[in-house]
Formats: sequence, C-alpha cells, structure tokens
Amino acid sequence: MKKTLFAIIACLSLVACTSTPKDVQPSVFSGKFIGYADEFVEFFLMSDGEYTEVPVKVAEDGTFCDTLKFGTVYDCALFADKFMFRLCIEEGKHYDAVFDLTTGTETDFHFNGDGEKENLFLSHYWSSFRTMENIIRDLSGCDTFEAYMSGVDKVADALSAELGAIDNKPFVDYYRNEFTRIKTTYICLYPQIRVAKAGTYRPEKSYLEALKNAPKMDDNDFSYMLNSTYGYIPYMYPDIDLREALRAAADYTTDKIRRENAIGAFLNGCVDAGCSNNLEGAFEFYKENVKTPDPALCEKLENAMTLGPGSDAPDIEFEDIDGNVKHLADFQGKPLYIDLWASWCGPCCEEIPSLQKMVDALGEDPDIVCISISIDDERSNWTAKLAEENSTWPQYIATSAGMSAISNAYGVTGIPRFILLNSDGTLASVNAPRPSAPDAIETLKSLLK
Repeated sequence: MKKTLFAIIACLSLVACTSTPKDVQPSVFSGKFIGYADEFVEFFLMSDGEYTEVPVKVAEDGTFCDTLKFGTVYDCALFADKFMFRLCIEEGKHYDAVFDLTTGTETDFHFNGDGEKENLFLSHYWSSFRTMENIIRDLSGCDTFEAYMSGVDKVADALSAELGAIDNKPFVDYYRNEFTRIKTTYICLYPQIRVAKAGTYRPEKSYLEALKNAPKMDDNDFSYMLNSTYGYIPYMYPDIDLREALRAAADYTTDKIRRENAIGAFLNGCVDAGCSNNLEGAFEFYKENVKTPDPALCEKLENAMTLGPGSDAPDIEFEDIDGNVKHLADFQGKPLYIDLWASWCGPCCEEIPSLQKMVDALGEDPDIVCISISIDDERSNWTAKLAEENSTWPQYIATSAGMSAISNAYGVTGIPRFILLNSDGTLASVNAPRPSAPDAIETLKSLLK
C-alpha cells in the first residue's frame, strides 16, 4: 500500500533521471546528518514508471560515505525520516554535504565543493517555484490572469538569473526546459484556482490566448501537466465544483484525444483525492464529452457517489497499541475526525503539530473527537513514531481488514487524508480539511449536520 499512496504524496514529481547507462562512473556521497536518530535514509528514484530505492548507510553519529551508481539525476529525492531533500547527483563526482534534521525544513542543507551551486539552486527552485502549492497560495487572491502570471514570472525570473550564474551547461539546459514546462502548467492551474474561488469557470480572453500561445507539449509534457493539476488542486481545494473544474480541463487542448484524456484523468485524480462536490454533474459531463467512457472509472464514480454527506460510513477496523480491536461505531455519539497517516509519510508527520494544536484547542470535552489511524505495514515503525511524537489523542493502526476498507470502500490512494463523521456515524466529508488549514475547527463544524 505504501508505494500506491506514495505517488500522490510526492505530487507526482519524484525524480528526473537524465542519464542511466549500464556502465556508469560511480559518484561518492559523503557528509553528515545533524540530529540523526537512526532514521532510515534512502534515495527514491523513478524512471520509465519504475521505482528504485537506493539506501544510504549512515553511522550512529550521523556521518555517511556511500558510493552511488545510478548515473546522473538532476532532480532526485533523498529521504531521511519525514524529510525529503531534493538533490542533483551527477555521474563521477564526489559530493560532501551536511543535512540538518533539527530545524523542520527541507532546505537546511549545504554542499561543499562539487554540486554546491547546483544544489543551492535546487533548494531555492523547490521552495519558491517547483512546490506549486506555495505559489498557488500566494497568488490565489489574484483577480485576473495577468496579475497571476506576473507573480509567477517574478519568481521564475529570479531563479532564472541564479541559474544563469551556474557553469554547468547540461544542468542549466535541463532547467531552462523545466521552466518552460512548469510555466505552462501554471497557466493551466489558473482557471482551476478561479473555479475554486468563484465556483464557476469563466475563461478570460488573456488566459485562453496564453494557453493557445504556450509552447507545444509532447505526450509526456501533457501528462506531466495533467498530473500536476490534479496532483495539487483537489488537495488544496477539496470542495472545488468538479463539473466546473472539468470544463476548465477540457479547454487545455483542442486535440480531441488529449481533450478526452484531460477530462478523464482530471476527474479520476479528483475522485481519488476524495472530492465530491457536484460529482453527479461531473459524471454527466464526462459521459457527454468522452466518446467511450472508461468502465472502471464509471464504477469508481458510482461508488464515490455513495460516499456523499449523510451517507453511511463504511466501517474501518483498527487496533490500539495493546492490540484491542476497534470499529468506527465505537465512537458514535460525537463527531469524529479521522487522520489517516503513516510513519514514513513526510506530509503526514508535518500535520502532527497542527493536529496537536487542534486537540488542545478542542479541550478535554471536545465538540469533535480526533483519532489517528496508521496504515503502516510494520507495527514497530508505528510504535517507534508514537514514542517519538508523544501525541495526546488516541492512536490506532489499521488491521488488514481496515486497510482494505480504507483502500477499497473509501477509495483512498494518497495520504494524509482526513475523514469527518457526524455524531450518528454518517459521513460529513471523506476529504475533510487538514489540521493545518486556516480556521480548521470552524470549517469542520460547518460540515457537520
């Protein structure tokens, strides 16, 4: 289950492999993790749809020196506990780096010598531009496409200037192409942001003109753009009107096949994320605009429509730390806020402090009861994380039956996911706001019947 859910967590952009020949010169990767506490460290690579995990051997004092044989990767993920560092590793080089695990941010690292400028750029690139969530939030209040793109261009231009100072032509060329691709994705994100804010799709002439004049996308670039739109929008705007969002997605291209693909892929991604606002209208739009609807997607949509507000909540079976079995029905009587997470999920762990604040704010006799259900495959990983976090609300781990219910009955393909039940055990939301969302408690209460 970890691999399936992980694809969504990483927002569909884990790695960019550019050179993976059979005979490569090894790279040396050495340095230290400050604050290391026996975390599992690994590179996570994806090439041609296949995942590869490359463990890094780390000593008890946090020092490491390893040999890497996966060639040149201009953008890969290095995991250390809940942290995900984005790095550039090139064939045949010796990297010496220091990573700080004590500050809570994934940009606290530096390289000495080889890779210094490239990896400094990469940290800026991801924190200010490539993590689209940041720009979407900063620019979501823009009332016009021109104002929105002006904000995007401002960030891109600053990074482009930094990139121009790097004396590494293959690296620079790679990221010049990335800027073009990602700016096109930002164009396509704009109408979805407006739909989320205004509730309807009303395309601006300047947006349609920019879409028309954007660089031509090959099939890989088009898929990348789609993955990015449905990898961010439904998680940032869980209440987006799905029919209106599909209307916007249908405008991404005039090519009939790509248009149908955009409609189906966007709808599938939103349903996987738990979005259900105007799902029936979206289903009708899908059937009207796709010549041969996908039977599997149609079945998924029909199942999702049974999980609307007020419907019966499918049961989830789980155990406490002593092995006592629990069910959702055991918590009826008060609204129930369910946190689905795992110890290996960085974004899940980042929500823990916010969830603690929520629990503290709700008090000893809460209006809403909060519980966490882990989907960890290894119970020991779950208990170790609990000991580390010392959370004050009830913690459980899903049984095999519970795992099946989470994946099949609820259709969960990505975590963190938060589910809200009414006091009678019926569903209030299968994609409730995260604890870190502004005014989370007030928003949750507004969803209850």
